[in-house]
Amino acid sequence: MKAVTKQMVKDGKGAKGADKYFHAKANYKAAQHGPGGKAAANHISDVREAYQTAFQKVKNKVGKVSDKGYDEYAADSAKDQEANRHGQNGGDPNRYRTKDIPDKHRK
Repeated sequence: MKAVTKQMVKDGKGAKGADKYFHAKANYKAAQHGPGGKAAANHISDVREAYQTAFQKVKNKVGKVSDKGYDEYAADSAKDQEANRHGQNGGDPNRYRTKDIPDKHRK
């Protein structure tokens, strides 16, 4: 599963607007491995978003990120979590698919 996730991250780098799709797809694929996969996806997603948001908050506090920049980041993180939950609950990741994502990445 780790190799699949790494490949999705690599492939998603060049696709504009791909972030939410790959969040949903990775969580969808993890959830297909049963309750343990879903629980792992939930935990990893929560920790990742919490860590990244906290890191941005620290950067905001020391003046490296503006208040507006932090607020935009936090709003984007909430949307990432929405896509994560969508995938974890078995939702079709293609809901978040943009035209810039190659067909080879369809669910």
